[in-house]
Amino acid sequence: MKAYSKILCAHDMSECSSAALEQAADLAARFGAELIVLHAVEPLVLPAAYGLPPDPLVDYERIACESATAHLKPLIEQLAARGLRVSLRVPWGSPADEIWATVAREGVDLVVVGTHGHRGLKHALLGSTAERILRTCPCPVLAVKQSARAAA
Repeated sequence: MKAYSKILCAHDMSECSSAALEQAADLAARFGAELIVLHAVEPLVLPAAYGLPPDPLVDYERIACESATAHLKPLIEQLAARGLRVSLRVPWGSPADEIWATVAREGVDLVVVGTHGHRGLKHALLGSTAERILRTCPCPVLAVKQSARAAA
């Protein structure tokens, strides 16, 4: 089995991404790898067609990134308490694009993502970030399926 030195785990605040994080943490512990937890804050799409301009008094990007950081910080601290080398990234942008950029910039050699396992209409409407990452990521990707117990 290949030894990994830098593992990135994408976390979208869902139960399946928490399962993926636990898998990534186990792998990081096994290989002595650095673990990067990444949550990309997607840009807000405003209904400009209805004549609603962006509110310059609200800094959505800053507020959303701070909120995501505050939510994930306890998870990072728990992982660090287990002896893992772990860091958090909360960039602004498309999740797939930010994962690819981080892989390239930081020399990540394994990406771990959770997948909801949606099919049919739900998949067509919601899309699949995990699928885009699996198809195009330049390094190996481990997709962790949401368990039946977590889905219940």
